[in-house]
Amino acid sequence: MPGSAKKDLYVAKSVGQLNDMAELPQKFKTTSAKLLVKTADKVLKEAQHSDMIQDEERAYVLFMKYFNVVTTLKKSNDYKKQKAYYDDLLGSKNLLAAIDKAEELSTSLKERYDLVEAESVANKLSKLDKLNQDKVDDDTTSKDTSDKSTLKPSDDVNTETSQEPVVTSNPGVISSTQLYNLLDDRDSQLIIMDVRSIEDFQESRINYKNIINVPSTAIKPGTTVTYIEKSLPMDSLSLWKQRGNIDHIVLIDWNSKFEHVKIGTTLQTLKDALYKYDSTVIIKSEPLIFDGGYEHWMLQYPTKCINPVFDKVTKPVISTSQDSLMDFDYPDFEETFLKPTLPPEVKPTVIPSSSFTSVSESINGDISGSLPKIDRSTKPKVDRSTKVNVISVQVSKSNSQTLYPDVDAFSKPGTSSAMKTDTSSSLSNTGSRSSVDSISTARTRNEDKENSLNEQSKQFDLDIKLLEDRKRVKLEEIRKLQENYDKIEEESKRKLQQMKDEERRLSDLENMKRKEQSDVADLMRMKKNLQTDISREETSVKQHKQHKQQQELVSKEELDTLSQLEEEKKKRQAEVDRLRMDRKKKEEEEIEIRRRKEEERSLQEAREKARLEEEKERQDIAAATERARLIELEEKKRAEEKLLIEERLKKDRELQGELEKQRLAILEQKRQQQAETDRIERERREALRMEKEKAERDRLAREKREREEADRKRAEEAKRIADEKLRLMNEAKTKPKPVPSPNLQTGWEKRLDPSTNRYFYVNHNDNTTQWEPPNLLGDPKSGIYTTKLKDEPTSSKSNLKRSNSSPNIAQLIDNEDKLPQRKTPVIPDRGNKPVKRLMPVALPAKRRDLNPVHGNVGRALTGLRNLGNTCYMNSTIQCLNNTSPLITYLLTDSYLYDINRDSKSGSLWEVTDDFAYLVKALWSGQYRCITPRDFKSVVGRQQPMFAGFEQQDSQEFLTFLLDGLHEGLNKVKTRPKIPEQDNDGMSDIRAAEIAWRDHKLHNESIIVELFQGQLKSTIMCLTCRKQSVTFQAFMFLSLPIPAPNRCTLQDCLRQFAAEEKMCGSSQWKCPRCRSYRDSVKKIEIWKLPAILLIALNRFVYEGQWRNKINANVDFPVRGLDMSSFVKGPAPKPYRLYAASNHFGTLDGGHYTACCRNPITQKWYKFDDHEVYEMSESGVKTSAAYVLYYTSIELKRPEYRPILS
Repeated sequence: MPGSAKKDLYVAKSVGQLNDMAELPQKFKTTSAKLLVKTADKVLKEAQHSDMIQDEERAYVLFMKYFNVVTTLKKSNDYKKQKAYYDDLLGSKNLLAAIDKAEELSTSLKERYDLVEAESVANKLSKLDKLNQDKVDDDTTSKDTSDKSTLKPSDDVNTETSQEPVVTSNPGVISSTQLYNLLDDRDSQLIIMDVRSIEDFQESRINYKNIINVPSTAIKPGTTVTYIEKSLPMDSLSLWKQRGNIDHIVLIDWNSKFEHVKIGTTLQTLKDALYKYDSTVIIKSEPLIFDGGYEHWMLQYPTKCINPVFDKVTKPVISTSQDSLMDFDYPDFEETFLKPTLPPEVKPTVIPSSSFTSVSESINGDISGSLPKIDRSTKPKVDRSTKVNVISVQVSKSNSQTLYPDVDAFSKPGTSSAMKTDTSSSLSNTGSRSSVDSISTARTRNEDKENSLNEQSKQFDLDIKLLEDRKRVKLEEIRKLQENYDKIEEESKRKLQQMKDEERRLSDLENMKRKEQSDVADLMRMKKNLQTDISREETSVKQHKQHKQQQELVSKEELDTLSQLEEEKKKRQAEVDRLRMDRKKKEEEEIEIRRRKEEERSLQEAREKARLEEEKERQDIAAATERARLIELEEKKRAEEKLLIEERLKKDRELQGELEKQRLAILEQKRQQQAETDRIERERREALRMEKEKAERDRLAREKREREEADRKRAEEAKRIADEKLRLMNEAKTKPKPVPSPNLQTGWEKRLDPSTNRYFYVNHNDNTTQWEPPNLLGDPKSGIYTTKLKDEPTSSKSNLKRSNSSPNIAQLIDNEDKLPQRKTPVIPDRGNKPVKRLMPVALPAKRRDLNPVHGNVGRALTGLRNLGNTCYMNSTIQCLNNTSPLITYLLTDSYLYDINRDSKSGSLWEVTDDFAYLVKALWSGQYRCITPRDFKSVVGRQQPMFAGFEQQDSQEFLTFLLDGLHEGLNKVKTRPKIPEQDNDGMSDIRAAEIAWRDHKLHNESIIVELFQGQLKSTIMCLTCRKQSVTFQAFMFLSLPIPAPNRCTLQDCLRQFAAEEKMCGSSQWKCPRCRSYRDSVKKIEIWKLPAILLIALNRFVYEGQWRNKINANVDFPVRGLDMSSFVKGPAPKPYRLYAASNHFGTLDGGHYTACCRNPITQKWYKFDDHEVYEMSESGVKTSAAYVLYYTSIELKRPEYRPILS
């Protein structure tokens, strides 16, 4: 509505793209001016509606389409001939207002597009700045990490870096952490759409209630939500239809990264179909693509998955070679003993995970970054040029004054510095650090005493003993850990077996209680929870096993390291054995004291660790026992509830039985009352029928008597006339009959004597008679006499009869005196005699191929093959084929007298010729079906929109075909100029007659005589009450459907005749006010044709989409009374003889025809090539689209079905 917020930009990115969308399709290039005017009016209304709802992009496109339609209209021939008429239909003010509005929208859209582009550039720059800042932060973090790596393992440094890195804010993508938090958010509604295959989805998926499967096979490039919805599994449809009420939609596949989601991929196609091209449901926010796919989620949150499947995870290739870790050389004591140098500093890499996390990640396949990295470039060089390897010893004099460089025995694959601080390995690490510290302290003291050789020897002995003690301690710890893990594993197996037994017991209960739906649902939920607990317990057991294996691996690697150190110490001991004796006594006591303290502390820590583990095991056992007890109590409660439900059901069944008995008794009573009512109604109807039959018999008897009396009077009158003629003939025989003789002299007359049958002559000059003609008498003065050569016969002996083609002159002369004198006839002017009408010369024979299927069928019962979405054409042809006046005109070749083969309007006569040939084939009765390929080709050449094989509108095809037949058969060759009619002060009858006469001056054909009527259009100014009345011809009535479900044909006619207020851009220019005013327009029917075509407007625009109204319109088959809707001459009742039906929707539909055969008067259904008989009651359906009514009797056509 006006004043609301403007709709977001969603169609294009520039005004140029909108202009491209406004271009008209090629099939729209029609030459029908009326169709273009109608289309322009619809487009303008839709543009104004879009502008009203603040949809600027769609409004601009529709306004530009309106200009293009008007431009096409102005190029047509009809517009050039009647420019003023079509300008009045378009409305000049509408065009100007549309131009102003389009310019305004263009300016606004250009500003908005520029703003969006600027925001996009700003976002890109901000992201670039953020990336640069992140890079600087990463450099700083790397530097800090490098500083921290130089610290000793015993320093208190927090190395926990296992948290997920922060994901850069990117519209349209969601990370695993964000999705995890969103799943726990109760205030947000979420749907997860998994596009993996149905098998993968059912095998393993995210554990969330609002997750559906949208198989990738249903998502093709360019697809729509309608096609996707048809391919969805049944259990996904309910959530799919609720997508408009959901806050967020997350799209997920196996392992797609966000940067790999491009146009044409499955996720992007589904996202576009939901967000851009779904016109039925508007979702609240842009769908989010899960970065990394289900594989990443399963590795991050396996407990949030149903049946996680790790064998399908893509595992990286891991190098398990550890030779490089053992690649170090010993120092050479002889050369560098007295020249201590600073030892190379080894910088261990800090690994951001704990030991247990590292194990879990290595199992799941994600071990990147878990291996320590050691800079081998700083290791001591060994001179291998001589045969004997001389080991150089580098004695460093640093802050700690150590003799040997510190080697971290625990830096190996699968572990990290953070692992040293874990509770599970605290014992071994603490002992190692204590021993190294003690050795370091002793070395510092000995260096202060000038590095005595005896102290060095004692130190080696002490190191060997410490290593042996540590080895024994480690072996004991491994044995204890093995025993503890064996106990835990046995306990877990026992719990797992107990839970599985519980699961089987619940399954048995589930089978027993399957009939009770509510109990079954509870059991299923209990079973599901139990399966979840079992899965969780199995996962815990697996984790314990993995932890155990990792501990064993760590202990084994420590033992190997200790063994290696022990061997190294022994080698060193052999080399410095001569220096050890003097030093041993002084260091032995101090080392023993420290060793005891370290052992006591290690033992205390081991005891604490064992106590904590025992406490945890007791808690787990107590929790499992509590769960088992709760399950048992829940089972008892379910059993009690089952008994209560059974008792309640038993009572309900008894109550239902009583109610059923009462219902049957009431029904029986109603049945008896209905039977009595039916009996009384039948008796009343029988009495009425008998009265009607008696009245009918009386009427028939009375009519018979009247007919007999009329016949008797006519017989008496005929007898009297015959007697009178006989009397006149007898009287004529008794009198002499004058014989015309033009050669006689003036005053003479030739007569026949009936008694002697001889001619005699009367001289009226002196009233005398004689036998001889006057010219045969001799002239005595001249001496010349004349006589007849041969006597006339006394009687006629010829057997020849007089022809009836010429009158009997003698009989006319005899009756001349008796007959009344006739007036002198008017002699016609032979100069104006019409020229004889000649048969036009037919065109040369044209090759036509109907490809028929031969078979003897009834007349006009031949089917038409479907050439590919041509059912609309077949339906229309069959309806017109049963219009017997038109068919008779074509079958008898009468159309050849009127066809316009040299018309300036084009070659529409070809449509007439091919249609006549097609009709003759349909009426031949020789074919079961034929192929109208040649006719469709001719139609496609005349109208390109019917040239292809797309589904078209049967009403539009009917309009084109009737217009084509009219133009091809129009008798008016030269159209005179007709002045504009002024109906002011003129009666409606006179104005209608003048309008129809002017229409006939331009249009005179059988189409006009049969199918065209007249409408009265009245426009009244609401300011001055000035009225303007015009009359115009119509071919068919296009009626709106006022109700969405059910209505009658009379309701549609009343809606058609309702007044329409013209305001805003549709204002009428009042001739009295001389300005545009609000007005009221009303269209009424003035005169109806003999063949009435009614089209129901089932296809209407709702917003920017065109929909179909499937309302059931009740129309009469017989006795359609239109007198209440006609303002002119009273019409006759109409009878339905054909109907064109449309089944389906706009996306896919089918046309059929129902026609009454004019020969058999039976109804037949025409479904393309199939034709079969149907009942009259089956004609009335909700699929009726175009109705064919007639007010005249459709007689059997008189024809000769000869195909040329």
